[in-house]
Amino acid sequence: MGQASFSPYWGMAQQNMNTYGMRAPVYHAEPIHGEAAAWAFPIGGGDIWLPDADKDLIWWIRIDQNGNKQVKAFDVLPHEEKPEVDTNDLAARLTAVEEWINGK
Repeated sequence: MGQASFSPYWGMAQQNMNTYGMRAPVYHAEPIHGEAAAWAFPIGGGDIWLPDADKDLIWWIRIDQNGNKQVKAFDVLPHEEKPEVDTNDLAARLTAVEEWINGK
């Protein structure tokens, strides 16, 4: 028979499992105020997207392979649904253009 292994972390894992259960992680990005705040935001590695509290911007803060911080702003525009194309209207407009061209 195999020998039982012992882990000093077993009790901790069981306790965390009981405390947190199977809940999904929740992430919340606090808005920042401008480019200076984006440069000052502490990030250990990787990247993060943060909303700007004062303008319609999202800041992308990234640490590259060499450990250099990069900050880039992206404009945020509200989403607008585009109307469906009315083929009857397009046909009428095309006919009008053809008539105009043929009349010249």
